[in-house]
Amino acid sequence: GASATAQNKASLMLGKVYQSRGEYEKAKDEFISTLNNAQDESGAEAKYRLAEIHLQLRDHRQCYETVISLNRDFGSYTEWVGRGFLLLAESFLQTGEVFQAKATLKSLEKFPLEKIKTEALLKLKKIKLILRKDWDLLENFFRFLKEERENSI
Repeated sequence: GASATAQNKASLMLGKVYQSRGEYEKAKDEFISTLNNAQDESGAEAKYRLAEIHLQLRDHRQCYETVISLNRDFGSYTEWVGRGFLLLAESFLQTGEVFQAKATLKSLEKFPLEKIKTEALLKLKKIKLILRKDWDLLENFFRFLKEERENSI
């Protein structure tokens, strides 16, 4: 029969195909099957892909728990752990937990992989821009209210 490694890779690939088609339940089954048989990089990626699906389905609690277990069970697979934390930051942003998102991204500033570090810094910049825009909008709104009040006296 096929080696376990080959089988895991096939299962992982199939899961990714289902995921790209939006067939999340089938994708989850393949990723779980990979996880049950693989404690190698295929397992790490399968765990990451599960977290990604939870995010796609807006299941933020599950996304969080999956990323935490990815870090715990596959800590030696640096890239997948890093990508998991980027995913977590995205989840925090989607639920309006900006402070948590920033803290998560800041924790990646000294990450051993350059591409993860770069991505984290880009996301931090984006958050700062969004916050600045919101702040400018608020300031303009309050200025408008003040002028309205002064004009009505």
